[in-house]
Amino acid sequence: FSVVVDFQAFGELLGSLRVCDDCHLVLVDAAGYMIADSTGRSPFQVLDSELYALRETSKFKRLRPEDSDAHEIAAAATHWHTTTNNPQTGINRTKFTSSGKQYTLVVSHLGPERDWQLGIVFGNEEFTRPLITCRLRIALVCIVTACISVLLGGLGAGL
Repeated sequence: FSVVVDFQAFGELLGSLRVCDDCHLVLVDAAGYMIADSTGRSPFQVLDSELYALRETSKFKRLRPEDSDAHEIAAAATHWHTTTNNPQTGINRTKFTSSGKQYTLVVSHLGPERDWQLGIVFGNEEFTRPLITCRLRIALVCIVTACISVLLGGLGAGL
């Protein structure tokens, strides 16, 4: 019994999930190797390809998130491994700074049967900007509504 796993399909799936504009997703196995990420890059490196022609005898090196070309994923993985004891249950969140920018990393464990972890990395500013904009719009609507009600109340009292 064998199963063919298409890592590219996992990568395409993660790439199609738009959590936010500046978010990166990475799927990691129990040994700490990438299965896929949302950048579309390969989770492994071909060590002996001749003109990139893959053969049955080709040798591959699986990559860890720390080896990712995506700066955010590599920085998040380095932070995760240096500041946590890699808890194996639930949803875990941590914040870190890289290149002067603040990020949040959320790691979710995909259940007891599947010992994979799904990591979501996002810049705090990019993620909170729509929330701040929404709050400002609500505050503006409240101020305008209050001014109109005071104006109408004053006109009504003058009649």
